[in-house]
Amino acid sequence: MNNQDDTDVMMDEELQEAMKLLGQPQPRGVETEQSPTLSALDKARQPKVKTACETCPNSMWFSSPEEVKCYCRIMHMISWSAKDANLITMCDGKFLD
Repeated sequence: MNNQDDTDVMMDEELQEAMKLLGQPQPRGVETEQSPTLSALDKARQPKVKTACETCPNSMWFSSPEEVKCYCRIMHMISWSAKDANLITMCDGKFLD
């Protein structure tokens, strides 16, 4: 690493700590807790590829014996379903209140 890389890493760490102290959402790249509904499902019923919706506070995961779905409260749509999986891997929805 060069000096600029070291400075960037240090600034990112300081920003993350400040955001924690202020009670603000963490900047991108920092994971939050996975949906409790999604976590309770068997791995076979969870998305095979990691999606942005898994840790988004604006997503609402629900399941039935036949299917698993995720509803996005920001875009007002089903953002993921076991039968028709949209692979949303990046989204700004987790930064909106």
